[in-house]
Amino acid sequence: MAHIRKHPTTGKPQVRYIDPWRKERSRTFDMMRDARAFMAEVEVAVSRGEYLDPRKGSITLSDWSERWLESRRGVRPSTKSRDRSYVRNHIVPDLGSLRLSEIAFDHVQEWVGRLESKELAPATVRKAHQILAQVLEFAVKARRIGWNPAREVELPGLNRPDPRFISSEEVDRLADAIERRFRLLVFLGGYCGLRWGEAAGLATDKVDLLHGRVTIDQALIEVSGALSLSSPKTSSSIRQINFPKFMSGEIEVHINTFPPGRWGLLVTAQDGSPLRRSNFRRRTWLPAVEMAGLAPLTYHQLRHSHASLLVAQGEHPQVIADRLGHASPNVTNAIYTHSLPGLDERAAERLDRERNERRDGLLTDLEPSRSVFHPLTFELKSPDQGLSTGGR
Repeated sequence: MAHIRKHPTTGKPQVRYIDPWRKERSRTFDMMRDARAFMAEVEVAVSRGEYLDPRKGSITLSDWSERWLESRRGVRPSTKSRDRSYVRNHIVPDLGSLRLSEIAFDHVQEWVGRLESKELAPATVRKAHQILAQVLEFAVKARRIGWNPAREVELPGLNRPDPRFISSEEVDRLADAIERRFRLLVFLGGYCGLRWGEAAGLATDKVDLLHGRVTIDQALIEVSGALSLSSPKTSSSIRQINFPKFMSGEIEVHINTFPPGRWGLLVTAQDGSPLRRSNFRRRTWLPAVEMAGLAPLTYHQLRHSHASLLVAQGEHPQVIADRLGHASPNVTNAIYTHSLPGLDERAAERLDRERNERRDGLLTDLEPSRSVFHPLTFELKSPDQGLSTGGR
């Protein structure tokens, strides 16, 4: 049990108690009411098994962030590299010197405000906060702090620009404009919905010309300048996709013209090595987009365009989600359908067309001399006689 005594030297109220590890601890206060409140908190925490060793919270956020980064398992190398960059550039400079036990809600809220004052993009601020929250949640699970001070912090809103879509005709125009070696990349994005890493990391032996499909089970990633093949973004990204029949001929010609390099990839650089995205974008993609009259356009917007083509032709939401490698149609709907141009207009047009077709059919079935509508005249009778109608 805890008790309060006068400090032998200062005479101030001092709370003395035994922690769960049978070690005697003490804490001195200026005011008796504060000492009594702390004593009550300690007794409740010990009895409930919620007591935290104060020493464990003394580690700095900088050191704890490093432990969190090293502890993660099953995370893609590119994600680890990104998170380490956020910790180094946005978290440690402002909060790294604070001990875990010192970090309070207002520290985190003020830190978010400072990031905004640097005119960082809202998405960057939110990602930095997300990573900080994960670091602190790791500390909660390790019982170094009692709660996560990054929770319920107010964050800047996201003003996401609507995804850009191009038509199938424009996809073909871009394929005609780009260097012949990379023509398949355009079709893999526009007609199969592959992400950049999935298209650049597609192996030749994962192409089934007989059944007209590709198997996506790896992606090309670049971390700190080093290229490697990794598992796709999520488990749902591992999938088989059927491609349009015209692509069979394109793929066959491509393989005969540009044999796969030592990595066995379908589309490679001039020397047969894997593509580096930055080099490809600068040397090949941007000039082709400009030549096709489609600037500005990113490779990922081919994926957006593939989704829009599927929605426009009335494909089932689950089919679209499966082709894009989304966990469920809800993910697809949240990203795309609210932004696809003309969907509401086309829905209204279909309703109008259905009604007109129905009315035309009804008119055909009727005698030409009779009208579809028959104005009615009403004869009012007493309440017990009811209401009668008669033709005019």
